[in-house]
Amino acid sequence: MDVHFILTEPSHPGNVGSAARAIKAMGFKSLRLVNPCDHFSKESKKLAYGAHDILHAATVFPSLSEAISDIDFTIATTAKKRTLWHDYFTPEACVDLIRSKGTVFETIGIVFGREESGLLTEEMALCDLRSLIPIANPYPSINLAQSVMIYAHIFSVYSIPQKNDVPLSVDLNEQRILKSKAMVLLEEIEVTKNPNLYRRMTERLMQINEDDTHLFLSFHRYLKRKLKNIP
Repeated sequence: MDVHFILTEPSHPGNVGSAARAIKAMGFKSLRLVNPCDHFSKESKKLAYGAHDILHAATVFPSLSEAISDIDFTIATTAKKRTLWHDYFTPEACVDLIRSKGTVFETIGIVFGREESGLLTEEMALCDLRSLIPIANPYPSINLAQSVMIYAHIFSVYSIPQKNDVPLSVDLNEQRILKSKAMVLLEEIEVTKNPNLYRRMTERLMQINEDDTHLFLSFHRYLKRKLKNIP
């Protein structure tokens, strides 16, 4: 399994450099940047000591949607809960959930927001899960580079298998198929008329385990035979 760290519009080169160093120190390789500052600046390279290869290999994207378009499961990080209509997972709980999926996912993306304002609401909606780091006091808050280090450390310590370490499942697209079919079904029965309920249900779909994924897909096939208009 590959883990990608995605920084959305980072404004301080030092944070990008420190994030690159954290990623490499914890054994990861992939850094993606969305509309970044000068991530090759002197400050960035100084703080990325020993991790210049991560900086130079970083991929730059014009939007978050493009940065995560090829990733199977994405986690949006935030400093605080924004609404009761969503579940918020600790980094450890994120790892537990991912491991419960078996070999469903080949790629994981951990998305970080801007230093001053974090991720926009619509950017968080693009991701499959929301996560925050529990802290004793909200001030001083944890900065971007520190957040990257914490997630990288926890994902490393919890030993999520890297790509080629474990055999992949027969169908890596099952989770995406599940979400796609469920969204069509929810639209067909007009759950979309209740936006909060619709978002809540589609979000929770990405939290079920591998066995439940197979169960839902079996149920969908049965429903499709009974109700001919279900895609």
